[in-house]
Amino acid sequence: MSPKRGRRGGSATAAGAAAAASAPPPTAGEQQASGAGAAARLNDLPDDVMVQIFDRLLSKGGIPPKEARLAHLALVCRRWYQLCHCPQLLRHVLALLPLLRWSRPRPMVPPSLENAHEEWASFRAWMQRHGAKVGSLAMMPSWIEPAPSAGERRRLFCTLWCCLKPCEVAGACLAELEAQLPPGPEALPTHLSRLHSLRGMKLGSIGGELSPLAALTGLQRLELEHLHPTRPVQLPTGLTTLRLCVREGVPLPCVGLAALTALAQLELTAVEEADCALPADVCSALPRLQQLTLLRLSGWDSLPAGLVCSISSLAGLRLLHLSSLCEGIASEQERERTSTELDRTLGTLSQLSSLILCNVHFLDRPPAALAQLQQLQGLQVACANWAPRPTLPAGPWLSRIRRLSCDWELLHASSAALAAAATPALEHLLVVFFFFELRAEPNRGLGLPDFWAWLWRWAKGHPALRCLELDEIDNTEDAGLVGCHRSVTAAMKRLRKQRPDMEATDDASTSCFWSKLGSVRK
Repeated sequence: MSPKRGRRGGSATAAGAAAAASAPPPTAGEQQASGAGAAARLNDLPDDVMVQIFDRLLSKGGIPPKEARLAHLALVCRRWYQLCHCPQLLRHVLALLPLLRWSRPRPMVPPSLENAHEEWASFRAWMQRHGAKVGSLAMMPSWIEPAPSAGERRRLFCTLWCCLKPCEVAGACLAELEAQLPPGPEALPTHLSRLHSLRGMKLGSIGGELSPLAALTGLQRLELEHLHPTRPVQLPTGLTTLRLCVREGVPLPCVGLAALTALAQLELTAVEEADCALPADVCSALPRLQQLTLLRLSGWDSLPAGLVCSISSLAGLRLLHLSSLCEGIASEQERERTSTELDRTLGTLSQLSSLILCNVHFLDRPPAALAQLQQLQGLQVACANWAPRPTLPAGPWLSRIRRLSCDWELLHASSAALAAAATPALEHLLVVFFFFELRAEPNRGLGLPDFWAWLWRWAKGHPALRCLELDEIDNTEDAGLVGCHRSVTAAMKRLRKQRPDMEATDDASTSCFWSKLGSVRK
């Protein structure tokens, strides 16, 4: 009976499929009725589910911007209009205006000044209606062609900053503000000091007066990029995170670091082409910042005398990040003195859990004091100008390392120390390649075949390793190592098959590794 029933069922199914294939397409009325049914089923969902659906749709980037997509959704019906004005959908707003224009002759057309005024005025009107509900706002003006005059630029900046006035009212919830502005002499508007709900702020390319910042007493996180102010900057004393970045030879302004005793994270950065010296007042301010857990100094051509020694007074420091430092030191005696100071300082920072020493030019080898850092779990140490065959200091400290990043020569030379420590906790390894050095000195690449053979053998037999990353391996062809990238990619595929529990990639990023070192610190 069952075979016959199966044959009947099969013939019926085939007949149904044939009938469906020969059926005429649905009419416009039937399609409209089907769409209405789908909309009705969507409207049957409760409000909180609908808001979550809208939030996922609006969180995706693209064009038109979020506020325009909200306006489109609000036109569907009265219920959708009400849902589109709930605070949850307005908590994060990105204003990337004016929008770039696409046309057939050119793939992208920069907006004109007329477009800029029109779109920022439209966004200002939107903020007047909904600004009090916005919790996080990012304003990023794009470039304009032709470049506006000084008067037009001031008018455009006035429109931009006026978008924030609805956030000054009592009960406004704007907590995070980001404004990436084109470089210019414009100062911050005075009414910015009335944004008392702000807890975090990121400003780029600020060149004028910054006095409104001092009145933001609730501000906890502040990031100022590409600073070129004309006067000393007074900052709110309650800051816990401060990031300052200068460029193009502009000196770091006086910000009264000694008064910011609540700071837990301090980052002072100069663009590498800036040729800047770190001010001497930083050296005297560091001993007063006893709450610091993270310190980053990057890109400074020279350091004030005694700065490295002053770091040793930070008893609560957990993450120390030194990169691209002191390239301008020409004296061998000064290099040796600063290297000795750093070695002595690291010996006192036994509480460090993460350390980054990347292109610190007064070092010719990894500091011997690394062996004294008994709580160290994350380490990045790399430089293109190491002494020949440098090695990591041997010792039990290596057995506690969870994340390690170093250049391939240092890693290969330290294979004996790694084998002696067994590195049972090592779960993330990032290998850095300085292929511009290989291009300048081709003989340095002669040891690469032995390194690859050791690396694949070690990674396959190290069960604790969960992530292996190679940085800048795609630049090997430029260094004259023809076929290296292809063979490494094939070896990575074989390694992934042998170790399916491990993530192996040849497209790594050192910045991502630094963020993961921050998680080690926590």
